[in-house]
Amino acid sequence: MLFAVAIQKPPNVSEAEIEEFCKAFGLLSPRDTSRTVVKVFRVVVRKAAQEGEFKSAEIAEEARVNRITAIHHLNRLLERELLEKDDNSYRLRQQSFQEMFEMMAQEQERMLRRMRILTKKMDEEMRI
Repeated sequence: MLFAVAIQKPPNVSEAEIEEFCKAFGLLSPRDTSRTVVKVFRVVVRKAAQEGEFKSAEIAEEARVNRITAIHHLNRLLERELLEKDDNSYRLRQQSFQEMFEMMAQEQERMLRRMRILTKKMDEEMRI
């Protein structure tokens, strides 16, 4: 009896591209000298594509970081609204990098609209 095994081609996205994406979302900090967030985010995207949901221990193991570090970066992804969490499972909020970018662009547009209103009000109140 023969069994077919699907072998998934590794993603063709470079570390530099993932790093640039992480920078754009404010995930990469100067303290993260080993670029751990890039490793964690790459594993998150792969796990999400393969399984949909994942746990922090799975991310830690595959990214080869301790669980506390993985949770720290997962929490930062949650703060940036790139992930959702139910009980102990995480999943991406969007299914593609393009969708993540569009979400970020919409949030930036909302923030700029709020700032336009706020600065106009401040100028009016200060009679500038």
